[in-house]
Amino acid sequence: MKTNKLEPQKALNPAYKKFKPLRADIDDFSLKLQDCINAINLVDSRNESEEHLKSPISKFLSSTFYSENEINTKEKIDLAIYLGNDATSDIGVLIEAKKPSNKSEFRQLNNSIKKGFKKYYCITFEKGLIIKTTTLNTLS
Repeated sequence: MKTNKLEPQKALNPAYKKFKPLRADIDDFSLKLQDCINAINLVDSRNESEEHLKSPISKFLSSTFYSENEINTKEKIDLAIYLGNDATSDIGVLIEAKKPSNKSEFRQLNNSIKKGFKKYYCITFEKGLIIKTTTLNTLS
């Protein structure tokens, strides 16, 4: 598997660069993102299970970009963003939730094959789905 590290400006589709959001929308997004990050850090500091991460992530996604989409678990997938408003639609995004302190299972740029990634890859491969792109996002 080939790994490329892209800076946000290069990774972003040029069509999105033309979009000019309102300042109020940026502020609202920033506040919701900070709330999500704070909740994740709280889960981590209290040594809660990674199951506790699903709620703040789901809340953030449904209150920002995915209000029209179902966001839920799917079999062994931590969180999935469905392409429609219910779980009968296809999945568009897979999310593997890891606490920031769980470095051993988190995918790294120099070692992209980790437990969660292998699990999702096998699930999608068995179902005949195609993974075109994977994105690694961290809080640090």
